[in-house]
Amino acid sequence: AGVTMAKIIIVYDSKTGKPTEISPLYSESLLLSFIEWIRMLVNEHKNITSNPGVALQEAFKKARELNESNGIPSVILFFSSGAHSSGPNPLKIAKKFLESVTIPIICFPFGQNANQDLMNAIADISKGVSIGIRTMSEMNQVVDEFETWSTSGGY
Repeated sequence: AGVTMAKIIIVYDSKTGKPTEISPLYSESLLLSFIEWIRMLVNEHKNITSNPGVALQEAFKKARELNESNGIPSVILFFSSGAHSSGPNPLKIAKKFLESVTIPIICFPFGQNANQDLMNAIADISKGVSIGIRTMSEMNQVVDEFETWSTSGGY
């Protein structure tokens, strides 16, 4: 018998860092719908301010709440260019939070000019991975990496 892993997708507003949508993920086919939705968001959020530090803070809080309430480990999928034009530095946020807990972060730096170093550093300190996405055609890597990671237990 396999291990059942609950999957919940929480999406954060790139300007405020506040949660905008929470959705349970009951099957892998929903992951494909999620990818299509990410493509739409990328197009909508071009050339606007970015606050990934606050979004990461909120993601850490929610991951901790979920773990404390049901004991199921969490992973954070962090889609960002790695650039922050407002709010706290996301690497500092990750370092501070990860002093007391282990929550892997799978970083997906978007775009030709993404800050790969920052996103790689966040993935490294969280014992996660970083997968650069320069074009939308590379988005299929997201599905493959997530499936590999989640079926291996993620730890």
